[in-house]
Amino acid sequence: MPELGPFQSGKLWLRELLGFEKDTLHVLIGLLVFVLVILFFRRKPWQALPIICVALAAMAGEAWDLYELVRVRGKAWAEIPWGYLLHDLWVTTIIPAGIFLMAYALRPVSVKRAMDEGRADMDHPPGS
Repeated sequence: MPELGPFQSGKLWLRELLGFEKDTLHVLIGLLVFVLVILFFRRKPWQALPIICVALAAMAGEAWDLYELVRVRGKAWAEIPWGYLLHDLWVTTIIPAGIFLMAYALRPVSVKRAMDEGRADMDHPPGS
């Protein structure tokens, strides 16, 4: 078996430690990034920043996977499992994207009104 890079070794260690399958770990990482961005940056789940950060984290993880496949394991571009990389992006972002879309659709009426009126301060709508 070809040598694993530090990122792949770390993911395997985390899977063994937590006892999760690969896809479950992807889902949990996506949710963790989503929630941490909401808490750390004090954003609402219907705002763009949390879901953008999830997408960027997922793309960064897959870019690192790609780097290790090519540089560490010596795979040629034709041998890259593009379907698996895209699947991992999908699995990491689908639950946070669903939460984002539901939160956006169900956001408070006062925020919707502020957006319709073009007001910039939508974090603190009138009467809150």
